[in-house]
Amino acid sequence: MTNLTVGIPVFNEIDHLEKTFGNLVDLASKIDYAIEVLIVDNFSTDGTRTYLESINNEFVNLHLRIIFNDKNEGFTHSCDTLMKEAVGEYLWIIGGHDLINSEGFASIKSILDFSPDYVICNARIRDENSNVIINESLWGEIKSHDFTNLKDFFEIMGGPCQAVSCNIYRTSLIKRYTDGQQVTHLWGFIERIMDMLLDNQASLRIRYIDAPLVEMLIETEGWQAQGVENFGLKPARTFGAFTPALQISELYNIKLKAEPILIKMAAPFRDKLGVVRIIVIAKAQGLPVDMELLKRLSIAYKRSIQFWVVGIPILLSPQMISRSLIHTRGMVHVFRRIFKIKTY
Repeated sequence: MTNLTVGIPVFNEIDHLEKTFGNLVDLASKIDYAIEVLIVDNFSTDGTRTYLESINNEFVNLHLRIIFNDKNEGFTHSCDTLMKEAVGEYLWIIGGHDLINSEGFASIKSILDFSPDYVICNARIRDENSNVIINESLWGEIKSHDFTNLKDFFEIMGGPCQAVSCNIYRTSLIKRYTDGQQVTHLWGFIERIMDMLLDNQASLRIRYIDAPLVEMLIETEGWQAQGVENFGLKPARTFGAFTPALQISELYNIKLKAEPILIKMAAPFRDKLGVVRIIVIAKAQGLPVDMELLKRLSIAYKRSIQFWVVGIPILLSPQMISRSLIHTRGMVHVFRRIFKIKTY
């Protein structure tokens, strides 16, 4: 059996995919076991499909499979397809613009020794605009750790990683959850992880690897920048992290409804200043505030004192006040350091 499937969901990745795939071909040629690379093309229109169709499947230690969707099914559908179709014992889904580091495949053997159900690895973050590494460690100072219960896992890690390329799954386990009902269309892969963790918490084996095994690219024109929906009359991306943060918080509240202890330790609610910061930025950009939005926010952040004391007044105040506060990011970071506020 193949130890590992590297899954890549792609949509219009012609500017990056050749480098990402070439990286996998090079790494596979230097290991002593076979891997599968499984690519799901989500009806690309920029030449990505033509490139994929041109690849000659003759590689050392690497078997390539490509699935072409006949319409754009969305990111969650592509991840579900990868989870269902992977043949490797473990599945590592990465972005079509991300790179696995040289130590990434070598680490798989140590992973197998522990036989985990779920693995989180660290990552470096590269900004495409400047082409420099802007973050050497997605997880800060947290050291490698093995977990066998969810309480310890949430206390240290804050829950599943929101960066798709940092998650590795036991394939036979994660694929059981690909038909579950979706709460949010943006974060389906996290829903699958959450269901897997909650259903199997009595026997869980989770490994966190502090070495940055993957380099993630923040694209100039990627999904991170573009968004996938409108918020009022403007694209959701106009309001920065507001929309994804709100949906993540809603997701955690729903999935962890029966686990109040875990909710308190969950990443979306750890950063006491984060919710205020995203509200300030969104309001400064003209976020339309109505009763429906206030209701959603009140439910999502009902446990946040900062939301009620600071967030609500900002939402109801004139836009010019938020514009005057938008330059306080440096002060926010100072407060985080002084009071050791976690952001993950």
